[in-house]
Amino acid sequence: MGKLKINYKELLKTIIVILIVFGYILFVPLYFALTILFPLQWCVITNVICFICFFTQFPIFIYAIFCICKNKIKRSIALMLLFILVCATPTIVFAGEKAIYSTFTSNKWQKRVTARFLMVDDMLEKNKLIGKDKKEILELLGKQTPYEDVSVSIPKDSNKKYLVYYLGKSIDGVMHSETDYLVIYFKNSNVVEHKILTYTYDF
Repeated sequence: MGKLKINYKELLKTIIVILIVFGYILFVPLYFALTILFPLQWCVITNVICFICFFTQFPIFIYAIFCICKNKIKRSIALMLLFILVCATPTIVFAGEKAIYSTFTSNKWQKRVTARFLMVDDMLEKNKLIGKDKKEILELLGKQTPYEDVSVSIPKDSNKKYLVYYLGKSIDGVMHSETDYLVIYFKNSNVVEHKILTYTYDF
């Protein structure tokens, strides 16, 4: 009987292909599916980029595997690097979009309502609300959220009036969601207190 010859180069290539395909099936479709099915309300650009990348990454991946099988090493490496870049692009855009909305301006606060939770800390740091009157608050933050749209129970005080601002969903997951509200209390027409209240919803 002749000796069994093992082509270690082909064996290694097969193992690499299996590992790459297994890793792809395990992580990539799930990542994009969750991002597309449960988009964050405030990051519009990220959601669009993610949708584009979802349909772009699959043909690149398949062609890269084809090139590996055909021993086109340089082309397969270039394609895999492109594939990684496409998959990473939504995360990069998300980080940039988050950085933009983490800085408060009155214009962004009033126009990008769902991103307010990102800029509320910067807003409170830049603007000392205590002592301001209602007119100053409305000029700074705009109209309050209608009471009927507020899903959290607000502690009431007969001696104080208040304004409430929807901040958006600070956590918007598959099984757990948190919606924040900024409540500003007035006494004798001036701000005496403010607090952030969170409505938690578990699916």
